[in-house]
Amino acid sequence: MDKDVRVIYLWAEITGYVISVLEALSKDYSVSINAVHWDGRKENNNFYKIKESENVNFYPRSQYNKDRILELLNDIKPHIVVVSGWEDKDYIWACRLHKKKYPNVKIVAGIDDQWHGTFRQRLGTIFYKYFYRSVFDFMWVSGSEQFNFARAFGYNQKNIIQNLYSGTFSKEQLDPVFTKRFVFCGRLLQSKGVDLIVKAHKGLPESSRSSWPLVIIGSGGDMMSLVDNDDDQYIKHIPFLQPDDLYYELSKGGIGCMPSIKEQWGVVIHEYTQVGMPLLLSNICGAANELLIPGYNGYKFEVNCLESLSNAMKKCTLLTEKQYKRMAKNSILLSNKINPERCAASILSILE
Repeated sequence: MDKDVRVIYLWAEITGYVISVLEALSKDYSVSINAVHWDGRKENNNFYKIKESENVNFYPRSQYNKDRILELLNDIKPHIVVVSGWEDKDYIWACRLHKKKYPNVKIVAGIDDQWHGTFRQRLGTIFYKYFYRSVFDFMWVSGSEQFNFARAFGYNQKNIIQNLYSGTFSKEQLDPVFTKRFVFCGRLLQSKGVDLIVKAHKGLPESSRSSWPLVIIGSGGDMMSLVDNDDDQYIKHIPFLQPDDLYYELSKGGIGCMPSIKEQWGVVIHEYTQVGMPLLLSNICGAANELLIPGYNGYKFEVNCLESLSNAMKKCTLLTEKQYKRMAKNSILLSNKINPERCAASILSILE
């Protein structure tokens, strides 16, 4: 790989898993990285704090209008531009003009949307082909559902890149900890199923609840008051944790839960598996297709179905230590399908 490769990210909110890929690009491949990112701290935005990096230059979006973004592109002349979809119209405007001046630049759309074939999505494919297809050479997708999305939007296999997202934890736990608890990690949103898992847990027999408490990790969202005002002795709330602290907490073990009603992917699911946690996921979670084999390393349940979730939680409470640890080790095995280094290699493959 050419040591002079230059990559620019035009991204939404920067999170730990984005940083892990940027660091892999810069450290493993000596790629020059510049990243423009949304920096508005609105309600429900992520609480991740960006650390200074010797390898990545960060530019807050609030200080970069479309003209400055275009100026940055023209000054750096990147080989690859990675854009977080097409929501930010200034990103698209700058990419379109830059590509006219430098037609050999590779412009990539990072996509975690699932293809459901709805009327709106089908209409969107027509709109996309007229207004955006000429801008984006590739779609970079997180999994099989997103691959189907890219195909529906007119991309052939050679123009679809895999491995968009990776969890941030690369440390391997050879002996997972058997801990009787359910763990949810994410923003406290109804779309994440927070109220559903609270209700399901409260519906378990008290003997199960006392042995298998529910831990909710996260901040922000329309379910914040529900969680904060709940003084249930078997439910514990931990505010948002930065990656190192989250790794420490998840390493304590438990069942990694994602009861989402809407979940395009779910990076935390990968992080659950990286630390050796069996999984309990709604069947709408994109990462479930890649990282969960029911009965092998956890259970799926029907999305937005209290009875289905309750039954799956009851199955978990019946696990012996031997069964739990077997599932935990299987989670680690499945987690190895993805890591930041593979993500970095995947995006750079378009230059070969």
